[in-house]
Amino acid sequence: MNTKNSTDAGSSATAMAGPLESNDGLKAALDNLETNVFVADEELRLIYANRKALKSLRGIESEIRTAFGVGIADIIGGSIHRFHRDPDRIEAILRDPRALPHNATFSFGTITLRTSINRIRTEDGSAVGYIVNWDDVTEEQRNQAERERAEAEIAAANERERALATQLRDNAAVVLSSVKAAAKGDLTREIELHGD
Repeated sequence: MNTKNSTDAGSSATAMAGPLESNDGLKAALDNLETNVFVADEELRLIYANRKALKSLRGIESEIRTAFGVGIADIIGGSIHRFHRDPDRIEAILRDPRALPHNATFSFGTITLRTSINRIRTEDGSAVGYIVNWDDVTEEQRNQAERERAEAEIAAANERERALATQLRDNAAVVLSSVKAAAKGDLTREIELHGD
């Protein structure tokens, strides 16, 4: 296998001669990833979605169509800004090298996505686009919300139990005090209990 090592410290690897060096080879590599991948050009047009991303999009297409008025067939070739409320803010983030990679979680309809976007640069440092990997974390978020709700219910139940235990202890002390007084012959004490 013929390889050449990059001398650029910021470069991520070794260039390989052979099938992966071609665009088709790189596309095949991206298509075999088990993560959702989008590629956008410098004008922020989506130019590629790997197989996993297309499959994931099909599963949430109705939510995408409802929220953004876009079908899966219309995603490739369109601007990423169709999915942003504040395109200027997004452009500012993406144009600032210090802000990248940029991680975000956002929701639309009942769907929550977690994304990570980074700039694609050539070996000479020229920016040529962006790569985004993303995950549908809807179920994870739903489970987290359910855990938090259950924890809040448990905390509330524990607080009620503590309050009842305190009330029971206080009422028992009142009864015991009255019984002790009666044992000494004082039958005039009233027993005043608190609670439901």
